[in-house]
Amino acid sequence: MNGATCIDLYNKFMCICPSHFEGETCENRIDECSIYQGTPAGCQNNASCILKPDGFHCLCQEGFHGTLCQLRATACEFSLDLCGPAGHCIPTQPDPETNEPGYRCLCEWGYRSSADKNNPVCEDVNECESNPCYPGTTCINLPGSFKCDGCPPGMTGNGMICLDVDECASENLETCSKDPPVKCINTIGSYECAPCPPGYKGDGHICKKQSPCELSPCHPKAKCYNMGMSSLNEEGFRCECPPGMIGDGIGTEGCYHSNVTLCRTDTCYNQGTCQIISEEAYKCHCKWGYVGKRCELATACLSNICRSRGECLVKKDGSFECLCLRGYYGPTCEYEEDGCGGHITNETGVIKYPDWTWYHFGRNKTCEWIIIVNELNK
Repeated sequence: MNGATCIDLYNKFMCICPSHFEGETCENRIDECSIYQGTPAGCQNNASCILKPDGFHCLCQEGFHGTLCQLRATACEFSLDLCGPAGHCIPTQPDPETNEPGYRCLCEWGYRSSADKNNPVCEDVNECESNPCYPGTTCINLPGSFKCDGCPPGMTGNGMICLDVDECASENLETCSKDPPVKCINTIGSYECAPCPPGYKGDGHICKKQSPCELSPCHPKAKCYNMGMSSLNEEGFRCECPPGMIGDGIGTEGCYHSNVTLCRTDTCYNQGTCQIISEEAYKCHCKWGYVGKRCELATACLSNICRSRGECLVKKDGSFECLCLRGYYGPTCEYEEDGCGGHITNETGVIKYPDWTWYHFGRNKTCEWIIIVNELNK
């Protein structure tokens, strides 16, 4: 039975049973589940044993695997998506308190484990938080990576590293004026043009030649006429003074009133300069140290600097000097002479100081009066 092999013997037979069967005619199925139960050869860890034609099969409890359910399953085997699509699950030792299988996540570049210890799934790293791009360039976060937008105008590079473009050295860029030539000044991300040369106007990129009258060469009240370079005036312009004024009109003093009698040589004192400002008015421009309509007042002598004890004189350089009255001395007549000798009561005689060339003495100086008596009155 059951696929056994029958061997004919003398007055009897013998059955050679296939595996998993026994009995005289191989009629009995061997119960390996019962035989091996509780032994290392049977199902382990409370697994269920199921007989099959070719032997037995162990149905493992959750958390175990293997032919006999002898192996404990790792956390990574429970779930293949514990670490997310960008992570690789690595089994670790079971938790010493719960005996739960442990694991950690090995994340791909651009990802990192979550801060949640109970769920350390691999999350995307936002590289833009660390500002990896060049200032002024936009950072775009990507799964596991990032990219930088193009460099700012006037710079070249990959967005992380941007280098200044020297526009002044480029032959393909229109920068500053070539005629007339204007200096190009390179700056970070751009460039600047020096001012247009004298006689031209513009922003340095474009310089246009100015007409002579645009340079305001005439007196403020004069009219300017552009005459062209063929005119008698080599500068190419002509100035015309207004009625009542004469002169060539060139410059701020090119026109003056015809009534020159207002400004005589003695109109302004102390070397002041006279200027006619209208038909009937003039103005004195005083030198330093003098004020007044005709520069007649010296500024150094306006504050009673000599203390009413002397006469104030102004020197040519604008400084002052005090000519002190008798009995006073000092730069501003601030000191009073000591007056040696007391009162003189003689009717005749000559008063003589110890040194007749000096009229004041320092304090505590010894001095005396010498009376020379007239010989006729002896």
